[in-house]
Amino acid sequence: MNVSGPLTALGDEIAGGTLRADAPQQLVAARLQRLHDEIAAYAPAAHATGWRLFRSAKVSSAPRGIYIYGPVGRGKSMLMNLFFDGATTTRKRRIHFHALMLEIQQRLHLTHTRDPLVAIAATLAHDYRLLCIDEFHVIDMADAMILGTLFKSLIERGVVVVATSNRAPERLYEGGYQRERFLPFIEFLRRRLDILPLAGDIDYRLGAVNGQRVYFTPCGSAAEAALTGLFKRLAGGSEAAPMEVAVGTRRIRITQAAARVAAFAFKDLCEQPVGAADYLALADHFDALIVHDVPLLTMGRRAGAKRFMTLVDVLYERRTLLALSAAAPAEALLVDEVGGFAFQRTVSRLAEMSVAPTWPDFRHSRRPGHTPREHCLEYRTHRDSCNNASQGDLTAV
Repeated sequence: MNVSGPLTALGDEIAGGTLRADAPQQLVAARLQRLHDEIAAYAPAAHATGWRLFRSAKVSSAPRGIYIYGPVGRGKSMLMNLFFDGATTTRKRRIHFHALMLEIQQRLHLTHTRDPLVAIAATLAHDYRLLCIDEFHVIDMADAMILGTLFKSLIERGVVVVATSNRAPERLYEGGYQRERFLPFIEFLRRRLDILPLAGDIDYRLGAVNGQRVYFTPCGSAAEAALTGLFKRLAGGSEAAPMEVAVGTRRIRITQAAARVAAFAFKDLCEQPVGAADYLALADHFDALIVHDVPLLTMGRRAGAKRFMTLVDVLYERRTLLALSAAAPAEALLVDEVGGFAFQRTVSRLAEMSVAPTWPDFRHSRRPGHTPREHCLEYRTHRDSCNNASQGDLTAV
């Protein structure tokens, strides 16, 4: 932890040759540094207890949070991580947007009050002074309706929010159903957070890492042979066998798994009623997933395309190795223009993930700084509580 703050941490990385000097990143780091210093001096009022916890006790002295947006690969998450790691408060949490919304939806099922979102926000405000949210984006009506009340309540209770996104606030939920109901939340974000663009000219994710190629195109016998060989090498000679992974009260059935490696067909992983909770459970259980036969994502496969985007997001966030065979290179997979902007992030991530880090070094270091799974609130929430009745079982190839 660099308690001196993100600006110093960034300078250390540049001096050590891990990163290169980037003027737009320096500007954002400077603003994060100011927030780092403000949080260190921030002493909110003592937390309310009992029934007072759920009253509208507003805190006006909290530092302003930050919303960082820009194209993929410009260093948004890296800068937020430097800021989070050095934040001196112990009441802090970093979470991916998908995981946060899954947790909120689950808490809603368990909270029986007149204003459940306000009660949930009060509980979170009691536990955390700083909330960092990576990859903030809204494509779902349910999420859009939750966010307004939740974030207004969090910020008014003194929680400092730092978020990264590929989209400016005014482009969130763009084209969404009944978007006019979401506009007050956008205005609230602009009033209560500093909005910082990060749009450098370089996509740092496109720099390939040394190792095994893991993206094979087109689909066919050659790609299948490559994936079969890769599975055997990753499994280290262990024999593949059926197994199950728990997701709440449901279980994911897997027919081909060995040594923390599992293989799936695209149709079973992305064209069934499954979602982020399932992908989070798989990422927690396996170091590598192999996906066979990713097709062209046409208009008729919009639901599958969205699930595929979510899958890539989750695996990237959890540093889980993804190997796949696909009908076309990543930039040509999406045929349906609707959703093309959001898919740019998927293309960039697939470009980075298309060449694997060295195995087994990757297996032992893929979650640097992560709390061990059994002690992680995010893990426990999805291991023990995710029980979405609309999600069905998965079947591996």
